[in-house]
Amino acid sequence: MRAVVKIMKITYRNILVSLLSIALLSLTGCGTFSWSNPNLGEKSTDGLLKDKKYEQALEKLNRHNDAPWAQFRLGLLYEMGNGVSQDYQKALYWYLKASVQMSDDDWSKGKGSYGKGGFYNQNCNAYNSQIRIGGMYYNGTGTEKDPVEAYLWINYALRNAEKDYNSPNPMFNYENFNKLKNSLSEEQKHLIEIREKVWEPAKTDIYKKIILDKIN
Repeated sequence: MRAVVKIMKITYRNILVSLLSIALLSLTGCGTFSWSNPNLGEKSTDGLLKDKKYEQALEKLNRHNDAPWAQFRLGLLYEMGNGVSQDYQKALYWYLKASVQMSDDDWSKGKGSYGKGGFYNQNCNAYNSQIRIGGMYYNGTGTEKDPVEAYLWINYALRNAEKDYNSPNPMFNYENFNKLKNSLSEEQKHLIEIREKVWEPAKTDIYKKIILDKIN
């Protein structure tokens, strides 16, 4: 796990510019970059991103944009404005697409030996995307500023990532997350307590509005 996390730090050092005070690095510690990664195109794309060859990386990402790993990285590029014009709405769109792509099998958690191509360790990309969406709600980028929604998205990702990967997140800024929790009013905390019992990304209004409405 430590080796994978170290590689992820190197891979994203140049593209994860800290625009979000709630998530200096929105990685859950379940990094998908490894030399044995079976996802077609992911390893080579991360190499291009590391070398700031954004045009070539974007071409690969668009070619694989049905895969969670590509959707998460497309969201990053549009959020940061690397190789494309900064566009929070497009970033949100791709993060939302990746955010619901979770499964309970070993392949989806990066542990299995076989599964659907492009979906190896897909849960990691879903959780990373959920945290980025939470950060956008926290800062009001691409959507209205809403601390309750920010908390719901981020806490859901952290809770499930720790369950899937059996370890706390070593790269997430818990100090800022605690600041968010401490800033909530009693009314907001009560609302969160009620909503999080049935809360999940696919049931959110923003997912229905941006993803489902577009499909329908």
